[in-house]
Amino acid sequence: MQSFSGLAMALGLKRLQTLLKHDDITATFTGEFPAVVANSKGTMKTHRSVFGKLLGDDPNDERPLKLAFNMLKSQERFQGLKIRDLQPILSRVSVANYDKMLGGQKYVDERFGSLATDTQTLRIALAMEAELSAREYDQSAIANLKIEAHNFDGEILILSDIEPHILIGRDPDFGWGNVLSTLQDYVIDATISQRQSTDLVGSSEIRDLAIHRIDLSLQRAHRSAEQIEGFQTVVFEGAGGLADAYNRGAISFEDALRLIDRSTKFREWLVGLSPDADVLTEYHAAIAKDAITDKLPVATVRFAFFTASGAGIDALTGGSGIGTAAGVGLSAFDTFVIDRLLKGWRPNMFVEAAKRSFD
Repeated sequence: MQSFSGLAMALGLKRLQTLLKHDDITATFTGEFPAVVANSKGTMKTHRSVFGKLLGDDPNDERPLKLAFNMLKSQERFQGLKIRDLQPILSRVSVANYDKMLGGQKYVDERFGSLATDTQTLRIALAMEAELSAREYDQSAIANLKIEAHNFDGEILILSDIEPHILIGRDPDFGWGNVLSTLQDYVIDATISQRQSTDLVGSSEIRDLAIHRIDLSLQRAHRSAEQIEGFQTVVFEGAGGLADAYNRGAISFEDALRLIDRSTKFREWLVGLSPDADVLTEYHAAIAKDAITDKLPVATVRFAFFTASGAGIDALTGGSGIGTAAGVGLSAFDTFVIDRLLKGWRPNMFVEAAKRSFD
């Protein structure tokens, strides 16, 4: 996607008008412009993707002609420009806003937020910025850069052990906001390309970013397939997937539905992992974590639990001795319920339940 002001500056108004008269050319104009704005919250700086308008001296005048005029009037090349001078050009284009062009702000925000919090994508975009500046930079320093990225309801917080401008030799005012602006342009171009079923055409920087980002997705997809196979072999002892178990008659339709229902926490745990994480390593790390109560004797833990439960019941009912009775009554299934309450959920709980269903 090319900006209106960029085309006008590159071609001039006469040539731009001639280009738009061509039968094979269709164009859409929007008076909006994408931007990434910074917000300071204490010592932290967050960034948000927005779309703005150059309203000029009359904030109530949002006519496409006036918005186009506002985009050009400050340029030295267009000194003396009149609004009517743009009428022949605007008459050759359709008018829309980004919300319509991109399929909704929410959809774009989700894609932007996903990329903006992917640390590997941030490294790729930063490397693209370094190459664009045509300055020497340490590729290994970017590859090993420690980054944390978080999305707080559209506010993107990025923390790194080295500031971006230091890594690529830019001015101190260059920061993660500039990198996010590049990602925003990529999201816009990629979304329009997808909606129009056309090839992705943009600046050389955006094309290079798209190539590296698609390559990253393919690498992750291949690695994911390998990890799924390895996980099934090691953890499920080669039992295969749910569909395979159902097709072989190992589980019934009802069992399959129950497993799907019980898999919610397991899937949430998987989604919470980094895209580049090793699932087997993370799985064993998760089930090996010691809960505080793991260090106490089992009898002590259960006694403490029943005592606390009894105290709560006594307080609610106003009676005495009910807690003790409740503790005795619950002892029959405490190993099934209490251990889970004390230790918290772990991914192997779902795995063990699934394996029992396959048996």
